[in-house]
Amino acid sequence: MSTSASSATETAGSGNYRLAFALVTSLLFLWWLSCGLLDVLNKH
Repeated sequence: MSTSASSATETAGSGNYRLAFALVTSLLFLWWLSCGLLDVLNKH
């Protein structure tokens, strides 16, 4: 019984880390994309 509880906790914890990693990665990508577009648009 304790093994199933610990495995459920590990699964939920890894899901939270995946969500946080996906959120940070997407925010950094959007920041990089906006900086790149602003540089191109400001030259014109």
